[in-house]
Amino acid sequence: AQIGYNWSFKKLAISAAYNYRYEKRYNDGYTFRSYLNGSAINKYNQLTLGESFKPSHFGRLAFDYEFDPNNTLSLNGSYSISWQNQYETKQNEQINFSSSNKSPFNQWNRIGAENDRNQVYEATLTYKHTFPKTSNSINVEISHNGNRNDKGNNIIQPYNILNYVPIDSTTNNQFNNYQNRLTTIAQLDYTLNINSKHRIETGLRSSWKDFQFNASTFLSNNRKPTDVLDSALSNQFNYLEDLFSLYGLWSGNWSDRFSTKFGVRLEQTNTRSFSYNHELLYEYNYFSAFPSAILDYKFGKAQHISTSYSIRINRPGPGMLNPLQDVTDPLSLRYGNPYLKPEYVNSFEVGYGNDEMKQLSFSSSLYYKMSTNAITRYVETNANGILNVKIDNLGKMNSAGWEMIMNYKATKFLNIALNTNLSYVSLEYQSTNSLYSNDYWNLQGRCVASLKLPWDMEFQAIGFVKTPMKTPQGTIATNSNIDLTLRKKIMGQKGIITAGITDMLNDTKFLITVSDANFNTESLRKRETRVFTIGFRYNLGKDPSKKSKLEKLETKPDAPQDMGM
Repeated sequence: AQIGYNWSFKKLAISAAYNYRYEKRYNDGYTFRSYLNGSAINKYNQLTLGESFKPSHFGRLAFDYEFDPNNTLSLNGSYSISWQNQYETKQNEQINFSSSNKSPFNQWNRIGAENDRNQVYEATLTYKHTFPKTSNSINVEISHNGNRNDKGNNIIQPYNILNYVPIDSTTNNQFNNYQNRLTTIAQLDYTLNINSKHRIETGLRSSWKDFQFNASTFLSNNRKPTDVLDSALSNQFNYLEDLFSLYGLWSGNWSDRFSTKFGVRLEQTNTRSFSYNHELLYEYNYFSAFPSAILDYKFGKAQHISTSYSIRINRPGPGMLNPLQDVTDPLSLRYGNPYLKPEYVNSFEVGYGNDEMKQLSFSSSLYYKMSTNAITRYVETNANGILNVKIDNLGKMNSAGWEMIMNYKATKFLNIALNTNLSYVSLEYQSTNSLYSNDYWNLQGRCVASLKLPWDMEFQAIGFVKTPMKTPQGTIATNSNIDLTLRKKIMGQKGIITAGITDMLNDTKFLITVSDANFNTESLRKRETRVFTIGFRYNLGKDPSKKSKLEKLETKPDAPQDMGM
């Protein structure tokens, strides 16, 4: 459920919104793994069944004050809080596949309860000044946001068989993971209109990040939790990042047909990682330059061709950097890497667009991307079948492809929008012990069909498909979904009733196969995605699109975004 309100009086405008959401979903899956233990082949099977319950609240408040037509001050903030309780049962079995009877040597259940409390807040102050004679502008923005996530896991493992011997024994494991992520950003932007054809944009941006992680693990051999800390599966990790950047962009219209954009962004990034007792773990400071260029040529009534080049950066996220990412499953341990470096992507593109036809408009492009210092996950296993999922800068990834965006107005009642991307991807990674090389074709497509019906009704169908993707050691299976929605306007078109179904074929999932010289594994994770929804929305007050001429002369803030149901 949600409610939003907009109010304006003379120079002051206020908007507010509140949203409440409650979800109960099932999640299940399996893991089938075979691995070498010396010359013997062992197998590990795990079946998972669980449910999650998640209520959440979100609120937003914004103020805009217009001192005069050239000076505006804005302040907006938001806060959200959610709780997730997840219950899961995993049936585990290890089998000696080389033995004559293929009998299980370990067999146990894993019963887990997870409590997750997540708080997110953000506040932004913006001041904009427009110079009256030149239309040049200066914009100053300061923002601060934080994310506090407290997660606790209590896991009970009753054993049926241990080392071929029937046993009635239970272990109790407790995992606590506390995270606090703080980010402050200050930005200054200036726009200089040299003349009617040329413009320069420049600015400064600084950001300060402080990410703190505290993970503690307690183990015992009975049903009572112990207060003895397992130091091997516990850590304190603090990541600090200071980023200072300067950018400039020159836009020029050299004729009615030919235009260009040239820009560069210079960045200095300083990072520090700390472990226990604030001991410096790793310090990495680096300078980066990101040039960009766009050339565009128009011909015909509404056709154009363009070419572009740019360099982008993908910085590792805080979860990737945390050394103990997830150790709640003793047979599948996930580790981060505080020594990760950023990944750089060189991108080249040539595009064509056509808006001349009355019913059909489309744009199409060919691109080539080269990634260096590519960040990837890889898997190692030992003789006990334990998987260690790690992450590192292991190599490079190149991709070449074709993308098309099309909008077709078949009739005044039917509209079809299509977005497709066909690419050829080449992976090349070098780990400590092995060289991995994988090449593959990938197709991604999204189609939206909107049909206007009698009696103020509208039907919409959305289809999405993503063909298999390769990893250095395996394959992520095809994913697809189909969503259907029916809307009807009522009560003088101020009210809307919606009914729909998401993932109608129940095909959204995560299925991955991974193999190496001494193991292969297949894992499926399925979350409840086929859901029927029904909703009602009603708009009070005046329709903003039907303002009087006097009202339209005044500067008004945008309405709050529809957060959906």
